[in-house]
Amino acid sequence: YWAQAQANVGNWYAQVFYDYNDGGKDDNPTFLYATGLRQVAERSSLQAQLQYSFDMPWLFDSEWTVGWDYNDTMSDSAYTLYGRNDDNDDYVVNGFYGQGTLHMSEKMDLVVAGRYDSVSFISTGEFAPSATLLAPVVFATKALNPSPVL
Repeated sequence: YWAQAQANVGNWYAQVFYDYNDGGKDDNPTFLYATGLRQVAERSSLQAQLQYSFDMPWLFDSEWTVGWDYNDTMSDSAYTLYGRNDDNDDYVVNGFYGQGTLHMSEKMDLVVAGRYDSVSFISTGEFAPSATLLAPVVFATKALNPSPVL
């Protein structure tokens, strides 16, 4: 089964999602096609996002979005998939991000962004920055020998 809820209130956006799969019970088990052996794959996943958008007119008439992502994937295979690591296989990600578009001139924008993610099975988090300068590109084409219209 699964459930999902979303809300938009002003400049805020929120979403939460939950999914559960029993992985096959004794009366209706799942199995590996190659061997026919029974395997258990009970899983659940909880995801949440919270986001806020705002303007900063005093900073190059910029538009900003900041947010948080959360993902917790839990698994129980009754030691049929992960063996001795079955009790230590949860996957939790916390991510924080921000992005801004700065209008540098009438024909040029600067988009800056950054994201920090912390993952449960990695000891340190990672930050990924980004910056892009956007400007229109004009392609001039000229036909050397235009075809006559028939």
